[in-house]
Amino acid sequence: MQWLTLFPGITSKYLFQFVGNCCLEYVSGKTSGKVRFKRLPDILNMLLELSEAYRDFENHLETTAKEQGSRPQDLVDVGGWPEFKW
Repeated sequence: MQWLTLFPGITSKYLFQFVGNCCLEYVSGKTSGKVRFKRLPDILNMLLELSEAYRDFENHLETTAKEQGSRPQDLVDVGGWPEFKW
């Protein structure tokens, strides 16, 4: 994921766990695929470090990391992904 820091707007402190959360939200949404697809631009905008959703996630991860005595970048999501039907 280090190559992503070459893009403007993504710093080396970016919490890539948020990308995983956004992807999970997209694929496991309770709405139909067409509705989720229409919402895709909103999800992509959430990925910006300055978005409210990212800032909330960052604050949550920093608090959790501090409680565990680690860095936010070291935390991993242990939640599972849904089974996909191909």
